[in-house]
Amino acid sequence: MGVPRHSSGVTSRKKPPTRRLEQTPFQLSNDAIEQALLTGEFPGLLEDYFGEQNYLELQHLARDAAAQRIRGGPRVFILPGILGSTLGKEGFGPFDDVIWFDPIDIFNGRLAALAINGGSKAIKPLGVVQYTYLRLKLNLVRDGYDADRRETRRESGEQWTASA
Repeated sequence: MGVPRHSSGVTSRKKPPTRRLEQTPFQLSNDAIEQALLTGEFPGLLEDYFGEQNYLELQHLARDAAAQRIRGGPRVFILPGILGSTLGKEGFGPFDDVIWFDPIDIFNGRLAALAINGGSKAIKPLGVVQYTYLRLKLNLVRDGYDADRRETRRESGEQWTASA
């Protein structure tokens, strides 16, 4: 991982508020990562995050999954634990203010923002740790499973409970 080698590629005039001079791959939203694999955006950030070989493989897998995407296939739920989840504040554009799991924020002592009593009320689940779960999701979608749900966690949980 380390310090990103490349610029984030953000060209918007309206810049998101940030504490850092440069965005990190940990701050990209799940949707932004999936879209960037298809469009080629943020190549440096994604190579830093996934590694060069994994990045190239995920680009091909994302394109294959996009070509095979079928709604209504057998439904699959991906239920990450706390180590596979991201928590923080929604940001502007493709970047979120991820606290868990962002090693730089953890190192800088921002875990207190996650405290149940006294932490920020704006903290919410943002998604999954893409390094761990993206390959699984893309393989499932490519193989015809409906793993691309955009529902809230509550809606997904209620539907999962009803189907069990």
